[in-house]
Amino acid sequence: MTSAYGGGVAAVDTLLGRLKAAGTPKVKNGSKIARVFQSAYSDFGDGLAQQRDYVKTLDTSSFALPNPSDVVNDLNAGVALIVRALTDAQRKYSSGYRAIVSAFHADPACAQYKA
Repeated sequence: MTSAYGGGVAAVDTLLGRLKAAGTPKVKNGSKIARVFQSAYSDFGDGLAQQRDYVKTLDTSSFALPNPSDVVNDLNAGVALIVRALTDAQRKYSSGYRAIVSAFHADPACAQYKA
């Protein structure tokens, strides 16, 4: 379980690095939208790191290890927070958000993610 949470933390760190490298979107409220994305994913990564650190403290010689479904529940809760943050950003900064989504869908590298 430690490696599962640790892998999630590493993936979020990579994503945050890529978001920072991409820079601020040149759209209306671009800096605010960028902060929402960075904050949502950062909070998710922090939650995974806390769970990873907790799992490291458990006595592995007993059967008192967390249930794997708890891991799934943690991940689902984190994803729900991200979705809520991005949905709020979409409502607050609709024109800039639409411009970012349009650019995303126009990029050939993102073709597989089209809804």
